[in-house]
Amino acid sequence: METADKIFGGTKTYTIYEVDFRKYFDLSSFIYKNLSFSFRILGAMTEGVDRPYFLFGGINTVRGLNYGEYKGDKVILINYELRYTLVKNLDFQLWPLTFLMFKNIKISLFDDAGIVRDGPIDRITNEEIKNGIGIGLVFDTFIVQRQYVPLRFDFARRTDTSDDTWKFYFFFNLGL
Repeated sequence: METADKIFGGTKTYTIYEVDFRKYFDLSSFIYKNLSFSFRILGAMTEGVDRPYFLFGGINTVRGLNYGEYKGDKVILINYELRYTLVKNLDFQLWPLTFLMFKNIKISLFDDAGIVRDGPIDRITNEEIKNGIGIGLVFDTFIVQRQYVPLRFDFARRTDTSDDTWKFYFFFNLGL
């Protein structure tokens, strides 16, 4: 929960409620070595006079949509991802970027689905559900062999419309 109020010089009044549940399953001992499955469900809402809106589409929401293609004050999201480590413990430094070490290379298949809406979510129709599927490539890198920085390249397309255009996403995170 996050809240803002017009005290101590504040200029906005709103509250954000968010529940983000993630579960990871190591499938190495059951199916195939270096294979894992991840699952995420997110529910969030904002309220208040100055409430911000959730931008929906792209990285961390539904891949296959344009960044921020939709917005609303309530969001429900489900992500599934099957991940496989192609190369483990590579320990490769690319000259002249010798401060950057490439450690692992992973590939993933994913399915993202969700809804974003202004107002109450009491009944959901199939037309409101946004969905995207795709494939991703992740390079586990480290800066000066200390700071983990995953470099992620995702290719995705929508499945909830007849649009079969593939979208490309690049993402990195400093883990802050």
